[in-house]
Amino acid sequence: MFEDIDKSSEVSRYQDEVDGVIFFGYWNKLLPENLTSLDTLSDLWVNASIDLKSRKWQSEDYNCFAVEVHIKSWPIAKDWDNIIKNSLLWFIDQGAILAWCGGEDSSPSIEIFNPDRSVGNVYAAYSSEIGYICNSSLLDEYQELEDAQLSRIAHSIKQ
Repeated sequence: MFEDIDKSSEVSRYQDEVDGVIFFGYWNKLLPENLTSLDTLSDLWVNASIDLKSRKWQSEDYNCFAVEVHIKSWPIAKDWDNIIKNSLLWFIDQGAILAWCGGEDSSPSIEIFNPDRSVGNVYAAYSSEIGYICNSSLLDEYQELEDAQLSRIAHSIKQ
């Protein structure tokens, strides 16, 4: 997935794990032809060293743009919350109606906000109607969004 993979491991893996987070933006219409350069997203990660990799999923009724953030050097803990929030807002500023992030178990599927379907986890999310939701900071124990929060977000994008 990213460069600098440790090839000495004897365990065969589908995908090597690296420190990082995956951000997703959801559009209910076609993705903009020219999403803003990833450099503007990278600039939000103050006091950190990162690599970015993007991917698009497009269909008639589903359009998602994802950015994998490989964290080579972690930001200062006090900056974390603003970095996550501003990274989510980067997608909203590009026209996404919803942005979220999570770890390797997160998903580009909007079904991730349906608590009855276990399709992944969400660390933080942002929508214009709900605002920013995140349950833990960098130094806290990792906490995913709760079912009630996921349902609230799902309801907000169906309107």
